Amino acid sequence: MTHSELQTDAKLKVGDVIIKLNLIEKTVKQILSRYISSPHTEFVNDVLLNNMITNLSVKIKLLRHILVEEGHPMDKKLQNSLQVILNKRNVLAHSESLLDTWDDLIDVDFDYERDAPPSMYGIFETQEPDIPIYENDSVNYEKLSKVISDFEKHYKLCEEGLLEIERKLFA
Repeated sequence: MTHSELQTDAKLKVGDVIIKLNLIEKTVKQILSRYISSPHTEFVNDVLLNNMITNLSVKIKLLRHILVEEGHPMDKKLQNSLQVILNKRNVLAHSESLLDTWDDLIDVDFDYERDAPPSMYGIFETQEPDIPIYENDSVNYEKLSKVISDFEKHYKLCEEGLLEIERKLFA
């Protein structure tokens, strides 16, 4: 894959991650709004639960509290998956590695011509970027494809977990 193709593919995948996290946030918001069930639904949706006012982490905390109150504590796997997709989205949204060049020097070659000094040039190969992940006071690196794969796996678990919550709360 060429450098340009890799960057285009990465942009599409990062965009997909951001859209999918927004879908999860929309689902959490809908659950909260339905649970609150107020004559002031417009205020609840457009102000109280507005994504610019109340971030997804706060909405998840509210949902966890509601579930405890209703006798259905949030499954630990769902809590973990929600945290993973938040972290992976943030890593991608704020990664400078996606802006860097993806060409790695893999070799150096020399051309020799009679009566001329040798000329040197690098041989480059387009590589998938390493994304820095800050965890436990250290920085580790993961390939973009692994970050996306982990996000996708946990996104599916979140979708399933949120559907189960809706069944429990509104059945």
